[in-house]
Amino acid sequence: MYAMIRQYAASPDAVAEMVQRVDEEFADRIPEQVGALLYAAVDTGEGTVMTITVFGDAEAAARAESTVAGSRGTSVSGSGSGRRSCTAGRWW
Repeated sequence: MYAMIRQYAASPDAVAEMVQRVDEEFADRIPEQVGALLYAAVDTGEGTVMTITVFGDAEAAARAESTVAGSRGTSVSGSGSGRRSCTAGRWW
């Protein structure tokens, strides 16, 4: 398996809105839309959010990244936040 962990930064108010939007609007659909096995968004405090997405393999993650890049308006990053980092690798 393969995981992608992304960290985003925004104002604390924007983070609260972002997490609520993810939960209400599309968290349940993300795995199906991008071929993920697991998706979670975590409010890590002080205006930061971490998302964790697990895929069957690195190729599925690469396909998902292409899909997300084409739909930024309906993703976490389309909510006024800025991606600070993205880490990916094999999930043991």
